[in-house]
Amino acid sequence: MTNSPDEAGDQSLAARTNTTLQMETARRIQRLTEELNDVTIQLNREIILRKNIENVSREREKFFRLLLDATSDGVWDRNIPTGEVYYGENWARMLGYTVREVKEKNIKWEDLLHPDDKSQTLDAIRNHFKGETSRYVAEFRLRNKGGGWQWVLARGKVVEWDEEGQPVRFVGTHYDISDRKKVEDELKESSRKIKEFAYSVVHDLKNPAISIHGLAKKMRQKYGDVLDQKGASFCEQILRSAEQIAVLVDKINLFIAAREAPLLLQKVSLQEVFAIIREEFTLQADRRVVKWIVPEILPEIIADRLSLLRVLRNFVDNSIKYGGENLGEIELGYRDSPEFHILFVRDNGVGLDQEDSKGIFGMFKRKKTSCGIEGTGLGLAIVKEIAAQHGGKVWFEPERKREGITFFISFSKSLITD
Repeated sequence: MTNSPDEAGDQSLAARTNTTLQMETARRIQRLTEELNDVTIQLNREIILRKNIENVSREREKFFRLLLDATSDGVWDRNIPTGEVYYGENWARMLGYTVREVKEKNIKWEDLLHPDDKSQTLDAIRNHFKGETSRYVAEFRLRNKGGGWQWVLARGKVVEWDEEGQPVRFVGTHYDISDRKKVEDELKESSRKIKEFAYSVVHDLKNPAISIHGLAKKMRQKYGDVLDQKGASFCEQILRSAEQIAVLVDKINLFIAAREAPLLLQKVSLQEVFAIIREEFTLQADRRVVKWIVPEILPEIIADRLSLLRVLRNFVDNSIKYGGENLGEIELGYRDSPEFHILFVRDNGVGLDQEDSKGIFGMFKRKKTSCGIEGTGLGLAIVKEIAAQHGGKVWFEPERKREGITFFISFSKSLITD
């Protein structure tokens, strides 16, 4: 049967349409295939790049661990969410183990902690995890394989956090400080024995000095009328010597106390302290016609009040005793710095020559020109100890344009009240 012209036209149109669709589909498939190939190539490149980065990262981490293991530090690397911990060879060796033993026995450093050190050590870690410290530092004892205790200095830092701000990776080192602790304990014991010996010597010196002073005083009272001038002079000399021994003993006690006694840190008004010092030395200053220079406005600082007064008394007393005939003014002053409060006492007296300035803050150091002037040579040594206790230092500067000297003492601004 022959198709009609209309039917033949429809078939021809359908064939052309089908061909067009096939060609369009083929083109789309080819384009998508090319895009897929491009994506595949890009993905392969990214995979290779990521693998290279991971390999470099692993190599760097391996190098880092090998580098630390080459030192005496014991390396540890803790995955906080999983609880897994990597321990380096030195860490295990430090406690008498091998890395294999640590893994097989599932040894954890927390289980080796000394009971007396556990609370403060774990608190230090928690504080670091909460971001309260920039890095974790602690000293504690770990039980070694032999059952003994080894002192360890731990240092670490969280190096990875998750999206919620929780710590993920915690790395650090343990360093054996047992030898250092042993030396510290020996020094403490030596210091204790020296202190006991010093107190014993002080006691043994003071009692005879008091007895000699008492006997000499009685001798002067009872036989003063019958003693000739030379005998009376000897008696006075004995009294002065006995008094000097008693003063020296008290100074030694002060020196020991300055090193051993705890500070009572509180807010101290420099305005009030300077006023007390000026009042205490008013008679001596007036007798020498000395002018006082004191700032009108002074701050409060954190310090041990009695120690601060002791320092300033020493500085002013030295100015008056060693200032010479030309002493005309004493200045009490204050300077501020980013880390320290700086107090000073300046005078326009004779100052110090180069020979006298050597070791001036040492024990029993006195000016060569101080002969005949009462003193023990301990005052500035005590000042030095007080400065050290307050996280500062003591020093002096000669006046360049004129005679005189300035003594300085610094107090750390990081001190807090008790």
